[in-house]
Amino acid sequence: MEFMYLGTGASEGYPALFCQCERCSMAMELGGKNIRARTGALINSDLLLDFSPDMYMNKLRYKLDLGKVNHLIVTHSHTDHFAAAELMMRHEHWYCQLQESGKKLHIYGNETVEETMKSALRYDYGTDTIEDPFYEFHIIQSFMPFTLGEVTVTALPAHHKPDEHSFIYLLEQNNTRFLYGNDSGIFSDETFNYLRDKHLDVVSLDCNYGLEDRYDYHMGISGCRIVRERLLDQNSCDTSTSFILTHFSHYSAELHDTLVKNTAEENFIISYDGMKVFLA
Repeated sequence: MEFMYLGTGASEGYPALFCQCERCSMAMELGGKNIRARTGALINSDLLLDFSPDMYMNKLRYKLDLGKVNHLIVTHSHTDHFAAAELMMRHEHWYCQLQESGKKLHIYGNETVEETMKSALRYDYGTDTIEDPFYEFHIIQSFMPFTLGEVTVTALPAHHKPDEHSFIYLLEQNNTRFLYGNDSGIFSDETFNYLRDKHLDVVSLDCNYGLEDRYDYHMGISGCRIVRERLLDQNSCDTSTSFILTHFSHYSAELHDTLVKNTAEENFIISYDGMKVFLA
């Protein structure tokens, strides 16, 4: 499995879109790993995890061929994770040409995500029942694995958006497991129980709150510690498991090098845009 972080920032980006705070000013000046787009990932070049408003810039930054993408799995409907209006550009008749003409994009998510997609269609086309639809939507359920190419995907309940079924995702390929755990506060008991005795090779956790001791809908470093200890206690990981932190906000997370320094003794890995993780 090849997992690429396309964006590692919170909903406002880092530096934030209109912000003039010291952290954002320093991030602009220093650039590099301090620049964090809105969140998302690309797996094996044909599977997207979330679709942020920064996807066009991601295409340019990393020279991505998004026409190769067959599947999109969505965590929840917040705009930084699902910019449905941008997906209208996938319609062949109006906006693009594909080498495999007529190929549909398969989108997987909850009922609210589906309605968000329909709303974008109504805005663009005046109807959500267009001719020659360019996508097919699949409502998914927690704890029900499904296979996309070489990857087995399982949606697990997230502690994030109370008015919809938000998900984190367990990704499995060739006996390796990658847990993508944001946006979420500390996981529910049912999520922990599902992961019991399943060895995780990589765990990617939400660190939106940085050094703050908060656990509501997101986590900081203290919350990530709690999740790691519980996973260790229930035999879901061991010393070989990599723990990666992501989804940083300028309000509570320091610049990249400071985050690395502050977490070095705890063996947390600080993600950055464009970072790749390879699992054999």
